[in-house]
Amino acid sequence: MPKKCNVYGCRGNYREEPYSKVVSFPTDEVERNRWIDAMPNERSSLLQLKQIYACANHFDCKWISVKGGKRPSQPPSIFPGVLKSCLKQVSSAPRTRPRTASAEARAEKERFRTEGLDKIADFSSFCNEIKQHFSKDHLFFCDSDDIYISKTDAKGRSVIQFVHFQRVQSSFGFLHLKCVEKNGKDIPKTYFFKAGCLQKNSLLSKWSQLDKILSCITEYEFKDTDYLKSAVEELNSMSCSDSPHFQFIYAQLQLLLTPPEGRRFDKNLYILAAELHNISPAAYKMVRKSGSIVLPRVELLKKLLSCSFHDENLEQLFQKLQPQQCLVNILFDEVKLTETLRYSGGRVVGYAQNGSGDTEVLATHALVIEVVCHFGGPRYILRIYPVAKLNSDQLKKILLEALVAVKNAGGSIISCVGDNCNTNVAVYGKLHGPGKVFIDAINSYAFLVFDYVHSFKNIRNNWITVHDKELSFTKDGNTYIARWKDIEALYNEDRKNSIRLTKITYTAVYPKSLQRQSVPFVCQIFNDKTVAALSTLKDKLGINEGTIIFVKLITDWFHMMNVKDRYSGINMRDECRQPWTKNCTSFKKLNETCDIISSCAWSGGRGRTQKLTNQTAEAFVVSTRANIEAAELLLTQHNFIYVLPGVFADEALEKFFGQARQRSGGNFYIDIVDIKAAAKTKNLHALLKYESTPCESHDVPCTSNICIDDDQFDITIADTEDLVQSNDSVKHKCIFLAGYLEHKYPANILCIETENDDDHRINSEFLTNLNRGGLTVPLLSTVHFVHSAYKLFGKCNLHCCRAHLSHALRRIDSPMVVIQGACLTLSNILLKAFVLDNSDKERQLGCLRRKEKLSTKN
Repeated sequence: MPKKCNVYGCRGNYREEPYSKVVSFPTDEVERNRWIDAMPNERSSLLQLKQIYACANHFDCKWISVKGGKRPSQPPSIFPGVLKSCLKQVSSAPRTRPRTASAEARAEKERFRTEGLDKIADFSSFCNEIKQHFSKDHLFFCDSDDIYISKTDAKGRSVIQFVHFQRVQSSFGFLHLKCVEKNGKDIPKTYFFKAGCLQKNSLLSKWSQLDKILSCITEYEFKDTDYLKSAVEELNSMSCSDSPHFQFIYAQLQLLLTPPEGRRFDKNLYILAAELHNISPAAYKMVRKSGSIVLPRVELLKKLLSCSFHDENLEQLFQKLQPQQCLVNILFDEVKLTETLRYSGGRVVGYAQNGSGDTEVLATHALVIEVVCHFGGPRYILRIYPVAKLNSDQLKKILLEALVAVKNAGGSIISCVGDNCNTNVAVYGKLHGPGKVFIDAINSYAFLVFDYVHSFKNIRNNWITVHDKELSFTKDGNTYIARWKDIEALYNEDRKNSIRLTKITYTAVYPKSLQRQSVPFVCQIFNDKTVAALSTLKDKLGINEGTIIFVKLITDWFHMMNVKDRYSGINMRDECRQPWTKNCTSFKKLNETCDIISSCAWSGGRGRTQKLTNQTAEAFVVSTRANIEAAELLLTQHNFIYVLPGVFADEALEKFFGQARQRSGGNFYIDIVDIKAAAKTKNLHALLKYESTPCESHDVPCTSNICIDDDQFDITIADTEDLVQSNDSVKHKCIFLAGYLEHKYPANILCIETENDDDHRINSEFLTNLNRGGLTVPLLSTVHFVHSAYKLFGKCNLHCCRAHLSHALRRIDSPMVVIQGACLTLSNILLKAFVLDNSDKERQLGCLRRKEKLSTKN
């Protein structure tokens, strides 16, 4: 919008008026007042305006060149329509020089004056004037050639700033900065170099430099490495360097100051990036591009994640541990999977690896093997096998292979822990267990035990499934009966009151099939409060003495077996929760409990009454005594001060399964990809925690046989023509994929069409419905290529990587094989969801839903 003229009576640049050039009034106050006095307007009305403009035709003077153009040298003097008597008399004293030149001269003069004041003249003037430049909080002391400046806190008790200068003879300055301290700790000089307040020669020549140095001291914040360095310096000054405690602390601080090799990011940031990338690679890229968080590159992260399952990493991890931490337990368990296929990392996953024969089946479970170290060591996921109908022979082979891998990596196996399902019982039997056995594969002894938490659940489940819900056992030569009806009576009596005596809920007393697997519900029954309530209401409810004894027996047993903290016994004031030590009372109590449970085992036959199953009782007794023997081995031969028996449980795996389920939205049935992603993150956390750099990933060859005979390429053009004229549903998919390939590679298809004049395009009644969304009507040779690939894939039953499959497709007798991208694209389509076969994911993918649409229209 043009600027309007402010001269009284002038309509310059107003609406419906012709455009005219305007001149802005000068910014210099004296000159601006002279121009305002020359205007016929009221002075007060013009002073209210921030900018004043006048048309160029109001000036009758010489125009001079200034920066940005030309402007008049005198105020406006032509005011048509205004009486001469109303005009003001203004002196027309000419400007000696342009306004801009005078402003530059004044700025230059001010700069010279400021630099003169800022520059320190000499050393003596610096000593005399230094007190005038700073506050009273600063103290100054001059000692010949040294000057010390310090600042204390408000109470004057401690020095919070300290600066030391030394006099030097140099043409660049005569003060050299020796050291700067804040709260008694040195600040590196590089900090002042980066801040721009000090030259690299550490010389001082201006007062402004000293002001910036003191302000930078206030803004500086010490890092963890600064505190570590100061601690190391203080240790070096001590005289007790020969003490072993001193050597240990000094070595630990030196390790903290040593940066990890080849790492540019913090280990916590690596874990965050790995978890985010596993959950959503797209979200990881979005966050990384946003710049809000500095994340590692995608290639580096994929390299770390792909390296987390190699035995070389476990070997490097054991090298970082203490000898006592290399004593490990092997945990193995299965988790339920969704029976589905996933295309991940150039490979179709979801098949069971324990399948035999030519028939491939989808995995129903994932067998996970985890290494848990004693003495506070890490936990490492060693193997993940997708399996279906795993038998004892296959599990034995997998378990022995894992034991050998841990042995070769430098670990010593103490125990193998699994639940007491039939398959695990059979495997232990084939290894001459359970209990302490000699394993030839590792040439050493190991304890084959069952998970005591699983036995804990089975005790309650056997109790509520036995006839009449009664268990008979012997203690001190007396026979007792434990009745579940007493638990039910206690719950019904307790729930009537607002103040509860127990933690028992309805689900704990009457659990459903799936709820029987929950350990918290079992802990509500076998609880100290339950024992106290049974004893209190014994006479009122007619509770049997055997119920009280049995509940207290299992409660104390679980407390002694489930010790996970060194000080839990002190905090809970319970001897049963003390860690296991040499000649502790827990060993005697546990052996007595095993004798009582042995008397409650079913001897065999049909119709189990008042007894536990033989499998549950045997697993209970064998695992308890084997864990005691393993603890005594650690306490005597490996010099353990105490043993936490909670390490002999499968709880670490159950916790890992729970974390994997959270990745899948809390679903009970999870995917094999989620299991592997959670395991990679867990292993990466352990490797980075112990400063172990993962090894580079190795190329794993495909498990399928890629050798294809020539008789498998027996599809001819005539067979493809018959397919097109038939009513087979495969033809819709083949023609659709052929059109998609020609649409994606139009230039290559044009060359093929010109070279093969005999080739012609498909013409059928459904092509008008097919040709939508930019897809072209394909050539017969392209349909023949897709048809041959479909037949080849079905005969070979390949589930290999896309590189090998695309290489196999190039042997088809078709002009399309010269296009490498077409072979790779078709390989991706075949591998991703088997869309050419009867796939259960065809509706979900939504890319080839043509059969139903075409059938309804026809």
